[in-house]
Amino acid sequence: MSLRIIASFWLLLWCSFLLPLSASKVDAHEKNKTPCQIDVIFEDDQAGVATYFVLRLQHKNQSRRTIEAVSVLVRDTTDKIIRNSDAICGDGNEGIDAGDTGQCEKVLQIIPARCLTKLAMTLG
Repeated sequence: MSLRIIASFWLLLWCSFLLPLSASKVDAHEKNKTPCQIDVIFEDDQAGVATYFVLRLQHKNQSRRTIEAVSVLVRDTTDKIIRNSDAICGDGNEGIDAGDTGQCEKVLQIIPARCLTKLAMTLG
């Protein structure tokens, strides 16, 4: 149990300091920038608690067809593009109909509990 607490502490420390530096601003790829967020989700796996980093954004479909995904550009603090990704749209991944607004999301990274356990052993 104490190992789980230590791993959670180091993960939260990493999220608090390193994540804002690496992706300080994330925008949807379109004419007008759309704010995005990265959620940190903790979920049980076979070895303990895994951590998921999930990109989420709301997208207004202004095309005349259903869209299933959007392209997302990640920028640094100087507005320079440092990477890109995609995000799957709609409830159940069925897309967003023309004229509708819906959520798009993608799991960017999963840190399994086994990895967090090894990190805690290395640091502790």
